[in-house]
Amino acid sequence: MDKKKNKNIIVTGGAGFIGSHLCDSLVKNGFNVLCIDNFSSGEESNISHLLQLPNFELINHDLTTKINLNECREAKKFDVEFLGISQIYHLACPTSPGDYDKFAMSTLFANSHATKNVLDIAIEYNSKVLFSSSSVIYGEPKKEMTFVKEEDLGLVNNLDPKACYNEGKRFSESVCYYYSKYKGVDIKIARIFSIYGPRMKIKNGRLIADLINNAIDNKPLTLDCRKEDIRSYCYINDLLEAFYLIMDNGEFGPYNVGNPAPVKMIEVLETIKDLTFSDFKCTFTEKKHSKKPLPDLSRVKKEFGWFPLTPIEKGFKETIAFTKANRNSLNISSIDYGGDDSNNKENEKESSKNNINSNSNNLFKSIFGS
Repeated sequence: MDKKKNKNIIVTGGAGFIGSHLCDSLVKNGFNVLCIDNFSSGEESNISHLLQLPNFELINHDLTTKINLNECREAKKFDVEFLGISQIYHLACPTSPGDYDKFAMSTLFANSHATKNVLDIAIEYNSKVLFSSSSVIYGEPKKEMTFVKEEDLGLVNNLDPKACYNEGKRFSESVCYYYSKYKGVDIKIARIFSIYGPRMKIKNGRLIADLINNAIDNKPLTLDCRKEDIRSYCYINDLLEAFYLIMDNGEFGPYNVGNPAPVKMIEVLETIKDLTFSDFKCTFTEKKHSKKPLPDLSRVKKEFGWFPLTPIEKGFKETIAFTKANRNSLNISSIDYGGDDSNNKENEKESSKNNINSNSNNLFKSIFGS
């Protein structure tokens, strides 16, 4: 990792799960970090410990609208107008499955307008960019235990409720491709597979976080999948190492980043039970679940010698310890997806839809006018 002093780095979506860990690491390594986030899905608590540090600044801004950094007080602190922006890690986008409905329009525009605006910043300051893409662009494989390479095209339903994210990431990659080809922007694409670690949200589709939370409380949980479903999980620290290697030494890519080691859901459950000394009841619906591709890491291994090294037991231990230590501040409560609160859930869903419509209208007006 390049440790040149006075290097200014932007992290978009820096208050999110991955972004906040990236900000932590960059600040620790002495870089000036500009975190840009509008907190649509990020949490201020993820970065509150950084706010008093001299080499960290937060810009509360929605990147679906343009931003002039030369006029930002926070950016002036780092002499951006004269020293420029060396690198941009573009992570800004709601990513959790539970956010697809709640932030559908925001996700759609994050993958279009925001990506364009970020790349325009890169042109202005001649910055290198790492774009955080996703394994969802490969779609659902036909068979379990399918390892995908970067040249595999995949198949995504562009009219699916998840299309705002899945198809959105594919479109963002196309934007990156044309900015690289026709505008000369130095862009690298990292296709991220399932990542876990401290600061994962609960109650929004992050299965590991929900399992750990209920295991600690020793309360029941129902999972809408099968015991034998295959997944793979990469620890956050391994991801950050890959980010730095790709940013400093990578070409356009794309690069698969994840853990190729397959694990069954029942194995994940038993590991978490053992580590939390819990015997909580977890029920699998045994419904046919969507299959997930596994990452073929041939490219990153060949170019950088990178491979995820954190054993799942160690990563789970770190995540469990964080969850236990932060339960009060995070206002964590147990989840029961199989309870009798269906009426409450319907009311919450209806309220959420009303909020979505209001937010969507405001977003359309901000972009297209009233």
